[in-house]
Amino acid sequence: MKRLYHLLFFLLSFGTYALNAVVSWAVLGADYYDQRARQSAIQAIATVTKVEIVGNSEHFMTKRVRFRLEKAFTKGVPDEFTGFCTSFDASQHQLIIGGRIHFYPYVNQRVFVTITRDNGDITSFTSMTPELEKELECNGIKNIKFMGSAWIKSNYQYNRGSKYPGLHNKR
Repeated sequence: MKRLYHLLFFLLSFGTYALNAVVSWAVLGADYYDQRARQSAIQAIATVTKVEIVGNSEHFMTKRVRFRLEKAFTKGVPDEFTGFCTSFDASQHQLIIGGRIHFYPYVNQRVFVTITRDNGDITSFTSMTPELEKELECNGIKNIKFMGSAWIKSNYQYNRGSKYPGLHNKR
């Protein structure tokens, strides 16, 4: 990891051209997002109780999202917890290519959420559906694939052969 920081520093020192190259390399594979969600200390069904904008840059806004726990799928999840995410608004922000997934929470939204830890980064955020709730109740996250949102594996297949890997409907 330290080498990566040194490499980034070296590339960034060459100016805008190097920055554009680094940004274009920043898109990450779907397995990265799945692993990050699975390793999150908080995996829970919860209700959003508060959304605060705590930062705003030229590329995105940072939000602090507070949740009230309904059901935890990991141990030690507090009754109330917080996670941070980013959102993009085309009228306010310049689009950049990169590996960041944006979320758009609102108060009273019932979700399945994964967060690295209390007060950590939100790694997945999915509005609850009856189908997702039934799957989580029966099997936990065993049959879930994550890439920003939680997807039931039986309904979606992971397309590794695609130029742009992602989750595609089987239809």
